Amino acid sequence: MIENIVFSNIEMTNIYLRPIQFEISNSEFTWCDAIKNVDFIGVKAKALSYPMIVGRKDCYIENVNFIDCEFEKVNKENLTFYFEPILSQVKPLTIKFAKNVKFNNTIFSGEE
Repeated sequence: MIENIVFSNIEMTNIYLRPIQFEISNSEFTWCDAIKNVDFIGVKAKALSYPMIVGRKDCYIENVNFIDCEFEKVNKENLTFYFEPILSQVKPLTIKFAKNVKFNNTIFSGEE
């Protein structure tokens, strides 16, 4: 079980894909009881994509809070360096198999 984690006051720029990515693999070799009670406070990121939180049918990610965060989606021209194959992987905010994901005073802006 992974629980009770706080990420605070983090600034990220020139992120090629997602600034935050939680994903529980569907592999039979991935054992998971739970991922829960994760807080992101004061996180600021400029990236090609928005965050991703993806659990599994049998293992949801629970109680994730984004508080006072800013996520700005930029285009490749705003990055110092990028790999062209990665650009095909640019994705919107993705939340699947997750419960109780909350956004409090969190801003999503930028290129579409």
